[in-house]
Amino acid sequence: MFKYFSKKSAIIIIFATLFLILESFVAIIETDFIRALMYRAVYPDPNNVLVPNIQAPGTPLVQVPIDSVINDSNITSLYNLGPLNLSLLTFVILLFGVLFGGLGVWMTSKAVAMYITEMRRRVYEKIQKFSFEDIDKFSASSLLTRLTTDTELIYTSVSFAAKFMIAGVFSIIFGIIKSAIQYSDWVIIYAIVIPLLIVFIGLIIAFSTPHMRKGQQYIDGINKQVRESILGIRVVKAYNLESKQKSKFEIPNEKLTQSWFKGYSLIGMLFPVLQCVVTGMMIFIYFITWNKYDNMSAAGQLIGFSGILMQVLFGFIIIIVSIAQISRSIPCVKRINEVTKFTPSLTFDNSSTKKITKGVIEFKNVSHSFLKDDTHLIIKNINLKINDKEKIGIIGGTGSGKSTLVNLIGRLFDCSKGQVLIDGIDVKEFSFNEINSNVAIAMQTALLFSGTIKSNIALGLDENLSAEELEKEAIKAAKVAEAWEFISKKPDKLNSIVEQRGKNFSGGQKQRISIARTIAKKSKIIIFDDSTSALDTITEKKVQSNIKKYNDATTIVVAQRISSVEELDKIIVMNNGEIVGFDTHWNLLANNDTYRSIAASQLGTEELNVMLKERGLRQIEKNKQQ
Repeated sequence: MFKYFSKKSAIIIIFATLFLILESFVAIIETDFIRALMYRAVYPDPNNVLVPNIQAPGTPLVQVPIDSVINDSNITSLYNLGPLNLSLLTFVILLFGVLFGGLGVWMTSKAVAMYITEMRRRVYEKIQKFSFEDIDKFSASSLLTRLTTDTELIYTSVSFAAKFMIAGVFSIIFGIIKSAIQYSDWVIIYAIVIPLLIVFIGLIIAFSTPHMRKGQQYIDGINKQVRESILGIRVVKAYNLESKQKSKFEIPNEKLTQSWFKGYSLIGMLFPVLQCVVTGMMIFIYFITWNKYDNMSAAGQLIGFSGILMQVLFGFIIIIVSIAQISRSIPCVKRINEVTKFTPSLTFDNSSTKKITKGVIEFKNVSHSFLKDDTHLIIKNINLKINDKEKIGIIGGTGSGKSTLVNLIGRLFDCSKGQVLIDGIDVKEFSFNEINSNVAIAMQTALLFSGTIKSNIALGLDENLSAEELEKEAIKAAKVAEAWEFISKKPDKLNSIVEQRGKNFSGGQKQRISIARTIAKKSKIIIFDDSTSALDTITEKKVQSNIKKYNDATTIVVAQRISSVEELDKIIVMNNGEIVGFDTHWNLLANNDTYRSIAASQLGTEELNVMLKERGLRQIEKNKQQ
């Protein structure tokens, strides 16, 4: 928990602790000043104090000196300062208490804010290093809860505890010390009550923490359900699923209610128990001192001890409230630590100086299974070489391993067996920046970020470009992606606003902006993973033609439609995780049954036969001319 304190915040919290300790010390001292003021108000004349005659009840009041009433050297010394001096000194002590307390609270707030900032930063940085597999292990909703709700609960708890628990602890310590010095007859009470309270508090924490932990897990479920309902609101409305979604929400919501009810019910028991302890201790003290003392001085001591006792018990109240806060944050800290201590499945050698210079891709005996076994292989024993600047298509049925194959190139995860090489070097030997700077991937689901069209395309541009150069490159990439067609019609063009997740754009427009962003990156290797699926046939043809014409990188196009890849240099045909063909479009039509069956299902058998016949006749004429 303390690892999130930076050097600066640690120094601040040390000074804050010092000021809060001084505040607690001043608070204990204040009890003497207040008692002295009380005596000064009740007995203004030190030589003429009228008190009841305890030894002869019912007799008139007797006159005694103030020393007979006050049997405490500290109180007597303060009393003898005089009313004005005593009042001014008490006011100064109160000011010091306010000053120390104010500085302590301000510095504590500053340190805790820095602490939570560092915690969020580390969690966010660690999430950025997660692979797809790692994110699935935690789930997106859980990571979001840990980064927001959990850290907020920790901030509230740590802030409260740091501000008040220190004051409470030292109020108890100083109170016990003062009681031992001035009221040794009654200090044994602390030895009986305090251990009992500590044991009771420990038991409450032990029993309430599991309920709080389960509560945070149920919050994950609530966030997941709310996120799905909001993102899928169109489907919910279209299929009239409001009642069903509400029922699904109620399950984790009810579990959260029950979990927090049990946890807070246990924590709530601390306060009535403490109140009983306070009342019981006071009654016990008055009972054992009943008729034991026969002078006003002893009665004054009893009042003085009661004041310190209340200060000590007030310290316990503060500690209990702080513990109630901390007990809720303990599961949150554990959940945060699970993220920051987690070792990502992918590690990079960021000290590596190896560079991607050409973009030659090679697969050597590559197999992969997400279940880490040999019985559920997604791709099987792939051996393949793609030369630099080649334009390669990949086609195959759903689940044939197309996306898995290309994701291995960008090292979104590592293959279970074999090697993936770029320029003859294993992808595991490149630094994170090198692999991500030189392998660009446009996904089928185009994700746009809040901002402008320019800011989205600029994600793939060099940060050192001037504003004019950036705009020029963005326009160029947009034209290649056929996105400039609709961007130029907008009033603000590249500066048009993009709402969250690009919801103010159609699916095809989002895909074209995503393609422009990928092209603008100018990587050595560019992968389009079914990224034109939302485009009409004419626009797709234009995009594919532009990519082939203007893009000088090694290019891989994953597609479902043959029309998306037929003009590329070569096409990889996949079936059940294996490469069953790797050739040009026409050669595959002539010689590969899998590719021909895909073409027949998309074009129709008759049209395919006509195409093959025409192609054959043209080839015969070409041979005759040669």
